[in-house]
Amino acid sequence: VSADGGIVPDATGKLSWTLTNIPVGGADLTRSFVVRVATDLTGASSIINTAGVDNGDGTGEHPSTPPDPNNPNNPHPNPDPNDPSTEVPVDQIKRSANWKSASYTGSGTNGKVKTGDEITYTIHIRNTGNVTLTNVLITDMLPAYTTFVSADGGIVPDATGKLSWSIPGIAVGAADVTRSFKVRVAADLTGATNIVNTADVDNGDGTGDHPTTPPDPNDPNNPHPNPDPNDPSTEVPVDNNKSSANWKSATYIGTGAGGKVKAGDEITYFIHVRNTGNVTLTNVKISDVIPAHTSFVSADGGIVPDAAGKLSWTIPGIAVGAADVVRSFKVKVAN
Repeated sequence: VSADGGIVPDATGKLSWTLTNIPVGGADLTRSFVVRVATDLTGASSIINTAGVDNGDGTGEHPSTPPDPNNPNNPHPNPDPNDPSTEVPVDQIKRSANWKSASYTGSGTNGKVKTGDEITYTIHIRNTGNVTLTNVLITDMLPAYTTFVSADGGIVPDATGKLSWSIPGIAVGAADVTRSFKVRVAADLTGATNIVNTADVDNGDGTGDHPTTPPDPNDPNNPHPNPDPNDPSTEVPVDNNKSSANWKSATYIGTGAGGKVKAGDEITYFIHVRNTGNVTLTNVKISDVIPAHTSFVSADGGIVPDAAGKLSWTIPGIAVGAADVVRSFKVKVAN
């Protein structure tokens, strides 16, 4: 930073002063310089320094000794010749900012994701300490309501759905390290309002996994400045879509002219319900009124028409991807 007399280090980093005269019994002469501790302290447990003084006695330079432990303005009374003059302890800090971002184009209402949409997750690690981070381990579980598509480095989830990357080293001041993976939103989103996910980073500081925080709301390439420790890293809104295809068919053998039905012929009606949404349909109600010019014969489940001639069934649930639900009833053509 600076040195007495305004001198600066030479190309080898050496500072040199020449003292013209030191009289016998004169006051001690001192020369000082100031340094700033570097950003990268990898491998440093202490900062040591010893000066050299050539006092003109013909034997060359004499290494400076440590000071008196009780008074730095006096020399050590019994210095160890193997000790440096000064030894300043260094605080080695292993620390990192770990956050996670998600990018997606939701095809549901208001930009929410729905079945088949893809989400790309990115885990970011920034070395915010003063030593190189080594053997940094990133782990992340595939989020619920998704299926795996791909991941950086060609890795795949293990049997529990966990992705793992090992980063050999992240130097002080190095660019952020990122690892990404892609998932596809699942067919069945029953119970999902959001797809949430948080990764873990073990940066080697001895305290184990650190959960990733959310990204800066304005810039996913930076961590959130004031994250809530109770919030997940990412929260992707889901479009819960209840929909069904509902149709009806009829089978009969007409004994009339041209295969038309006539009195006494029977017709069987089938009501079909298919879950075409992405959540389980519950308490689905089917109702049908016995058609004019017919009389009731039988119905699935042994139900019978009410006083108004209406048949009613309640289906407890139709899962996503389940087989079509069918309810049928039989009538006889009236006289």
